[in-house]
Amino acid sequence: MQRLNTPLSVALLALLCVWQAALPLAFFLRLAELPRPALGGLARGAVPLYTAAGALLWIAAHEMAHATAARCCGVRGGGVEWSPPLPAFYAPPQPALDRSDTRFLICIAGPMLDLLLSLALAAAAVLAPAGSATVLRSLFVISLLAGMPNCCALAGSDMDQGMHAFGQMCGSRWPSRLYGVLSACYAATVILMVVQLVLHSRPGIV
Repeated sequence: MQRLNTPLSVALLALLCVWQAALPLAFFLRLAELPRPALGGLARGAVPLYTAAGALLWIAAHEMAHATAARCCGVRGGGVEWSPPLPAFYAPPQPALDRSDTRFLICIAGPMLDLLLSLALAAAAVLAPAGSATVLRSLFVISLLAGMPNCCALAGSDMDQGMHAFGQMCGSRWPSRLYGVLSACYAATVILMVVQLVLHSRPGIV
């Protein structure tokens, strides 16, 4: 089996691993304080509507990332189809999908986009005024939770399938096992961040 995309696959996996190692480190070293959102104010404002609309756009962009990666890898006939209740990427069986590096790149495209969108929220929170920063920082934490299932090696997730393909590509199961441990630590950190966000929130409007 050809492995023309092996260096790119390794580079993308390394970037994802660096992020999953950096977040727990930053969290436990208290490099950034979690926001203290006023739940009453958020519930009464337009934030829930914007969040719902943003979530739908996020999912569509995630699936489009899979579709774009597939086209770049030479997959034909693939695209985003409506699979109630949400859109999903689909590609018919073909020789291009027999390549383990191609399958890995398609699988990791969605989680990488999730990472970029979360980082964009973090950057916006740093640059925004104090009032808006609290909302953006809260959305950043929520975005981590939304992207976590596919970033981690949960059964049937993007990275579960991706690491299976990566193991076939390199001929070893150890990368999948190591990634499983790393992603478990990452998932635990994200859940702790969400719990702290809820515990630190205020019931009022301000």
